[in-house]
Amino acid sequence: MSLQFNYSLLKARTAELGKTDKAVAAAGKMTPSTYSLKLNGKGIFTQEQICNICEFLQIDRCDIPRYFFTQ
Repeated sequence: MSLQFNYSLLKARTAELGKTDKAVAAAGKMTPSTYSLKLNGKGIFTQEQICNICEFLQIDRCDIPRYFFTQ
C-alpha cells in the first residue's frame, strides 16, 4: 500500500502567487511532466525539491508537512 498525499494546498499556493506549474517544476529542478506525476501520486518529492519549491512559493519550513505530507 502506497501513501497518497493531498497537494491541494500546494496547488492553491501556486495559484495564489500567480505562478505556473512549469515555473514551480523549474524551481524544483524537474521537468513539468515529472512535477505533474508527483502531484498525481506517481512519485515522491525529494527533500531538495521540497526545499526549493518552498523557497520559490514562500512557504515557511514549519509548514512543509501541511503542503507535502497531508494524506
